[in-house]
Amino acid sequence: MKITTRHLSLAIAATAILLTSSDLSAKKVPLPETTHDGLERVEKAKSDVVYLLPGAKFSQYTEVILLEPHMAFHKEWQSWYNSSSNMMDRISDKDMEKMLKRGKEAFIDTFSKTLEKKGYPVVKTPGDSVLLLRPAVINIEATVPDPDRMKGMGRGGIYAESAGSMTFVLELYDSVSGQILLRAVDQERDIDEGWRIPRDYSSNNRAARMTFDLWAKRLAKGLDNAKKE
Repeated sequence: MKITTRHLSLAIAATAILLTSSDLSAKKVPLPETTHDGLERVEKAKSDVVYLLPGAKFSQYTEVILLEPHMAFHKEWQSWYNSSSNMMDRISDKDMEKMLKRGKEAFIDTFSKTLEKKGYPVVKTPGDSVLLLRPAVINIEATVPDPDRMKGMGRGGIYAESAGSMTFVLELYDSVSGQILLRAVDQERDIDEGWRIPRDYSSNNRAARMTFDLWAKRLAKGLDNAKKE
């Protein structure tokens, strides 16, 4: 399956729609039962919001193609953070690019390794047994951002209860036909560890990878369960 700019634009647009729906859900506003592309909402799903293609089966899929994730901070996060920071700690546009690049690398590395361990090899070629994954990690809000690998070492310790939060959007496609099978949205906040943990590049990277690992395990478990049905 050839992925075009149009495909990616549609995926990002769908992400925005679902995030709006997820926010509305938190406010008890009813979510649509059917999406524009024919998916139906799944009640009592593990993720915050899940839409599934009626009649979709996942038992045939034993391998996955993992696309590079679309990754984005909350639109206002940089200005929010800089408004309450001193000049030395402010986040520049270059810092944003650096953090997003490293975030994508960490996601691909962690997600791929976890799926491999769970019995779902990551491949490059479409096939009848191959599921295509289109992930997005968005609405990222880091409590104590540290874009420089060495920066945190000289701070003397900056502590926070949590590393921050982010939202995961995952679309599953049949790799041969290109048919979308499922779309899920899940918001995750780093575990509250009290004020014991100094926050820097290393702790942020560790917290992000733990969350990526959790999402990959949930996907693998869902695929395993589908094979038992």
